[in-house]
Amino acid sequence: MEKEEIQYYINMVRSNPNIIEYVSEEVLIEHPEICMDAVKQSALALRYVPKKIRKANPEMCIEAIKQNITLLAYVPNEVKMAHPEMCIEAIKQNITLLAYVPNEVKIAYPEMCIEAVKQNTKLIEYVPNEVKIAHPEMCMEAVKQDASILWFVPEEVKQANPEMCIEAVKQYGWVLEYVPEEIRKAHPEMCMDAVKQNGNALKYVPEEIRKANLEMCMDAVKQNGNTLKYVPEEIKKANPEICIEAVKQNGLALESVPEEVQQAHSEICMEAVK
Repeated sequence: MEKEEIQYYINMVRSNPNIIEYVSEEVLIEHPEICMDAVKQSALALRYVPKKIRKANPEMCIEAIKQNITLLAYVPNEVKMAHPEMCIEAIKQNITLLAYVPNEVKIAYPEMCIEAVKQNTKLIEYVPNEVKIAHPEMCMEAVKQDASILWFVPEEVKQANPEMCIEAVKQYGWVLEYVPEEIRKAHPEMCMDAVKQNGNALKYVPEEIRKANLEMCMDAVKQNGNTLKYVPEEIKKANPEICIEAVKQNGLALESVPEEVQQAHSEICMEAVK
């Protein structure tokens, strides 16, 4: 490339650093000084600097996020890992940037994660399992505030803290799905609580608990007739009234009614037609 052409690009970027977006990657990689000039004038230009140049010039990244902390998202992980203080400072200013911190840095500085989750429980999604397992109190506190967080809690933490699962289900019945099978089996009352709140939770109740609890199954179908599909066959056959209730609630539940029950109780089919 001719010197005049290079100078043209340099002059254009100096007049408006955002023009770097339209300069080809090949030109920028061959002439990183164009990128340096652009970022010096406007930190936002970092978004258009080829990753190869960002990796090779950590000082450019450091200067950019000093001007605009949200640009941490555009700093290569290699640079972040070499300069963890950059991540620590970013989280102090904007906790949502935890999503852009490499796991290696989070594991080395768990207090960064703990502090972020204290301020915003949803950020536990971006906390590595190693940190969650080492700091189960963080998970427990987060679940107390928002039961849906149970989805992001490692199995090891849930297994060691069944009371956390029980409390979560009291808040939102549907999170029964994320409770380990062994805990569900050991706490049938938790399953009953879940179904009372959300009939669809019947799907996640262990088979032996469903078989032993006609009332729970009835609760489920009264809320949502389609949950009849999760009611054990022996309960449906022995208690046709549960099928009637299900079909009253949703005619499509008829497909989950055993053939012999349909034949013995024609009113079920009539309810479905209604």
